[in-house]
Amino acid sequence: MRYILHIILFLNINQLIISQNVVRSSDEYPEHKYYDLSGKVYFNPYIQIRGSAFLLQDWHEGDIKLKSGETIRDVKIKIDIYQHQVIVYQEYLNRIIKIHKNDVNRVVFSEPRKKEFIKIDDLNARSKLLGGCFVEVLTEGNISFYKLYYKEALQISELETPFIMEFYDNADYYISDQWKYSKVRLCKSFLKHKYPDKKSLIKQYIREQKLKLKKEEDFASVIKYLNTL
Repeated sequence: MRYILHIILFLNINQLIISQNVVRSSDEYPEHKYYDLSGKVYFNPYIQIRGSAFLLQDWHEGDIKLKSGETIRDVKIKIDIYQHQVIVYQEYLNRIIKIHKNDVNRVVFSEPRKKEFIKIDDLNARSKLLGGCFVEVLTEGNISFYKLYYKEALQISELETPFIMEFYDNADYYISDQWKYSKVRLCKSFLKHKYPDKKSLIKQYIREQKLKLKKEEDFASVIKYLNTL
């Protein structure tokens, strides 16, 4: 009897180990039960880097607009701006999923305030990422104005276990005009050189609105104005 119990116990333990291995080794989830998303289970690759790779530290609800034209609504999202990947908390599977980058067109956060990000395939951060980057939409039109957040991982001068590197925040600004992307300096002289035929109108608008173009919201206001001309 004791021998039979040992065999049953051994079989149960082996079955548990096998089932766990199946779960852990299965990275691919082509179609999720509730979300029409494909991706891989996310494992934190940054345990030796101090700081966070994410734009927003907490999970925030929002919508993911796919290149297929479908919209996945009310999911919990983070954006990894070191690798520029969209991370979703899959509640049904109780897992964190890294969405296939090429499937995503836009990410719209509904809280704590609305933020919209679009994936631009031809734009890459200084880390020379493949597959493009997600940029915040500050204003869109014939001329669009975007903010590219990115992280740099630099070696720590004095090693601190377990950390050997540290994240540093960076951001660049871009405008898109006729599908051409130009890096932007937030100043009046940039716009005057970029749009010389509208120089006097830009100057007048800035003066009338009492704008300071070093502020991104004021710069965005001038771009919106240029789209009306």
